[in-house]
Amino acid sequence: MELTLQFEVPKTPLFDGTAPRVVREELDQAMNASVLHLKGQIVPLVPVGVTALLRGGVAAAITGEGVTLVGRVFDAVSYALPVELGSRPHFPPIGPIALWVRRKLGISDEREARSVAFLIARKISRVGTKPVKFFARGFDAGKGRCVTFFEQANERIAARLSGKGGA
Repeated sequence: MELTLQFEVPKTPLFDGTAPRVVREELDQAMNASVLHLKGQIVPLVPVGVTALLRGGVAAAITGEGVTLVGRVFDAVSYALPVELGSRPHFPPIGPIALWVRRKLGISDEREARSVAFLIARKISRVGTKPVKFFARGFDAGKGRCVTFFEQANERIAARLSGKGGA
């Protein structure tokens, strides 16, 4: 008597060699959605000074691949960190403050603008600046949605690897 057992391997990404591509695609999509969402939460919280350079400097980048992906939302403008975290007392340069005084406060007389700028700089030299925490607040507002993006990616990966999801 002969007993034959036959099993056919399913034609799914888990067995056909395309599983890494499936995982990479889903994680890329989740990371991209996450950094764009966080950037969208952060940008409106960035204070707009005279030139809006700080707000315009918020950027997003993704490096790595698959499970080594790293998403970053950052601002390369030199004064982003002191605005985010505040600063200890220091005497800042008068020029940028004078420009701010002219544009924001509408003081057109150069001498008066520099005088007001000096008073502002002197105050900063005594007490520093308060933190704005635009990144921290934006991250707190958006992190739950980012977790959801990755939970959904995990579900899609499982479905696609089992052959129950889309290609």
